Amino acid sequence: MDPNYLSSVIKQFEYYKMLAEKTIEQVNEPDLFWQYNTESNSIAIIIQHLSGNMLSRWTDFLLSDGEKEGRNRDNEFNHTIQDKEQLMASWNAGWDCLLTTLSKLTDEDLSKIIYIRNQGHTVTEAINRQLAHYPYHIGQIVFMGKMLRNEQWESLSIPKGNSGQYNTQKFATEKSRIHFTEEYLQQAPSSNYQIENTTIDDLELIYWFFEEAIHYINKNKYVGWTTYDKNFIQWEIENQLQYKIIQDDTIICIFSVCYADEQIWREREKGDAIYLHRIVVNPAFKGQKQVEKVINWAQKNAQEKQLGYIRMDTWAANTNIIDYYKKFGFNHMGDYTTSNSSELPIQHHNLQVALLELELKK
Repeated sequence: MDPNYLSSVIKQFEYYKMLAEKTIEQVNEPDLFWQYNTESNSIAIIIQHLSGNMLSRWTDFLLSDGEKEGRNRDNEFNHTIQDKEQLMASWNAGWDCLLTTLSKLTDEDLSKIIYIRNQGHTVTEAINRQLAHYPYHIGQIVFMGKMLRNEQWESLSIPKGNSGQYNTQKFATEKSRIHFTEEYLQQAPSSNYQIENTTIDDLELIYWFFEEAIHYINKNKYVGWTTYDKNFIQWEIENQLQYKIIQDDTIICIFSVCYADEQIWREREKGDAIYLHRIVVNPAFKGQKQVEKVINWAQKNAQEKQLGYIRMDTWAANTNIIDYYKKFGFNHMGDYTTSNSSELPIQHHNLQVALLELELKK
């Protein structure tokens, strides 16, 4: 038996736990209870089932049958828990039981016999059985998360279309022996980045970001940009209204700001807001909460300037992206069809937009 077996399976369980939790973070609380049809399970039901299974299998693991008399398996497939807080408490109780038990096992325990419904398993077999069972259900959670979030889904692995770039980065490093989960479980802290103005030297990369975004939108038939305005981008750079997020010397996201937007916000424009525009993420860094970084920066900037609001607009026809921004506290203030004014970039001409506003605490 590989002497690293137990540490390896613990990392794999932790990895799949992380995938589920990152999915749960992305969906709204009511969506946790959504079912595709009556024969399907919701995310909430899967959480109840996994927790029930873990508490049954891993309590007194070496001493009693893994199917405990007090378990009501059938009830796990009803919505017995009605809110997210209780749901996550149940989830954490199950995982704590599993991971605590595994951490106490020794290599000598692996050949011992335990029973599940009177069927004998070596400890290794019992661990492997659940290492197949739990990821099976976590895959269902992730799949439902993708269905619910649609184009707002933040990838948990290699984003679509970025396999080549990912492989290039991997093969550029020396061969090493590390567990495959470590790059996900030990990611660099989100504070390891800087935000500063873009420069003319960044232009080609900025154009590429927009072109990749448009390609992604078209490929997936989403509502979004169909073109972009190079002249307007240059004007924003020259006037220090476009910013970039830099991590490890790589530009991972760009966005634009302004402090007056009469063209879109009209009578609401009173000089009391920062306006966010054209957030574009480096395709290699999708799914890593770049928008959250932008909003956090905007909040700090607005507070320093004693502004009361963060405002932005997005496609009125894209309800998923509107719901996404609502998760950050934005309110949908109504829709407006823009003009073809030269003060707007060409992709904003004659466009129906949703007006989103986040009121800041004073």
